[in-house]
Amino acid sequence: MKTGLGTTRAESERRHRRTTAIVIVIIALLILAVLGGLAVFIFKPFPSSSDDGSTPAEAVRAYLTALSQGDATLALSYSAQQPGDSTFTTNEFFSALMQANPMTDINVPERQTTASPAVITATYTLGSSHVEARFTVQRHEQGWLLDSGFVGMNLDDLISRGISVTLNDIDITQMSKVYLLPGVYTFGTKDPMLVATAPLFILEYPESNPWFAENFSLSEEGISRIAAAAEARLTHCLSLHELIPVGCGFAFSGGEHGTVNPDTARWTLEDDAPDFVGLAYQLDTSVYTRVEANITIKIGFEGVSVDKSQMFSGTVEIIAMNADFQDPDNIVVTFI
Repeated sequence: MKTGLGTTRAESERRHRRTTAIVIVIIALLILAVLGGLAVFIFKPFPSSSDDGSTPAEAVRAYLTALSQGDATLALSYSAQQPGDSTFTTNEFFSALMQANPMTDINVPERQTTASPAVITATYTLGSSHVEARFTVQRHEQGWLLDSGFVGMNLDDLISRGISVTLNDIDITQMSKVYLLPGVYTFGTKDPMLVATAPLFILEYPESNPWFAENFSLSEEGISRIAAAAEARLTHCLSLHELIPVGCGFAFSGGEHGTVNPDTARWTLEDDAPDFVGLAYQLDTSVYTRVEANITIKIGFEGVSVDKSQMFSGTVEIIAMNADFQDPDNIVVTFI
């Protein structure tokens, strides 16, 4: 009986020790798990959108790498702001943009500031241009993000000047703002009267304060159309039997005394027909739908008095002309 009781107590003690050991192991594992979680929190307090965005410099490097690969979606994931329109920020469009003018030689120096906000410098080649860029990066809940990975450019002033403008062959005339990632863009116009004289627009980086070079001039077709309209207008003016033809740039002052019969007024060119194609047209940049040019056209006048007793003659000059081509199919020419 004593031996049996001793065996029972020994087994009970062994079970108790095993239970205690298991509990201790479980507690130890829990403590390790908690300590491991604290270590992750301490060393990575802000989870980043990718492994490449754990520092401000790495976020900029990842952003630029995504741009160089034509991945607009990934690049914008490193931007705290998002564009209000995706016309120029789709992967399809941006990939083609990068293929035409690649971003290469990306260099984001190490050991830059990690204080938020951080201004990170980087250099790269965009098309044929060397770029020295600066990016403002701040820490957010999802990681380090650029303040803005794109630029929004207002078009109101440009469009208000009456220009039909295209950007990479996309009509932007009806847009008040375009949202662009860094890249090399091409300006143009669908207006047959105009041509862009500085078609390339390079957005080096979003904080570069870019602006559109509003450089347009008359196209060859525009000059041809204006010349044809001017010739037609001059022919019409010369055909008028009026002493003061409106908008024709010439008049006979004798008509002020009422002595000339307007029906007898005859206007003729004193010299050869003017060369309207070769004029130095000045484009009105306030509206881009008007031009003016200096010109000398001598006009001869002949007329007879009302009582048919006197003959009148003289020479006057047209000194300038302007043309309004808001409607390219109905150009209005005025002589001065």
